[in-house]
Amino acid sequence: MSGGEVIFSSNFTDPDSDPQLKWINEPSQKPVIADPAGLLICMDEKRDFWQKTYYEPLHIQDDGHVLCIDVSEVSVVMETSFTLKAVNQFDQAGLMVRYDKDHWIKTGIEFVDGTCRLSCVVTNTYSDWSTEDWPSASLHIRVFRIKNDFVVEGSADGEAWTMIRICHLQVPETASLKMGLMACAPSGRGGEVTFQKLVIKKCGRYHHTN
Repeated sequence: MSGGEVIFSSNFTDPDSDPQLKWINEPSQKPVIADPAGLLICMDEKRDFWQKTYYEPLHIQDDGHVLCIDVSEVSVVMETSFTLKAVNQFDQAGLMVRYDKDHWIKTGIEFVDGTCRLSCVVTNTYSDWSTEDWPSASLHIRVFRIKNDFVVEGSADGEAWTMIRICHLQVPETASLKMGLMACAPSGRGGEVTFQKLVIKKCGRYHHTN
């Protein structure tokens, strides 16, 4: 993983070792340490993040699961790896960057029309959604923050990275943001996801060739 000084790092081998992590909308079933090592999260049904765009009647939802820390640094990179076990349409997991309910990014794998897809939703009052093909239910994903601009990259092996999105949040450049793991099950009984790690580091400016 590119980056400098470590702000936060966990490989989830001890359920009580990460006091910095806090829940937004904690799942009803307590997450457990999986074997092999990882954090297993079972999603509550009909949980999601979405603001206003496209759907009728107007769809506003802000109750998905996020396990995060407050990050005040404005040049950072956040990375995780995980495997999603989807059950229903739109089951999803990955990373989230959040200022408030109207300004956030969620990105990772989403189960859409019977297949796994790379997914990124960027919300500045209204949500937009982009997807692209992905061949498996496992993913390494990272998000660079450079003030209020962001770059999302995905990888199958954690070595060769592909750009997914460059985007912007309409928040103050120096805003403290909540950054961490995301899981949602909008359609029904939730699936589950096992996260192998969460690492947040200081970084310099993003370069396409990293």
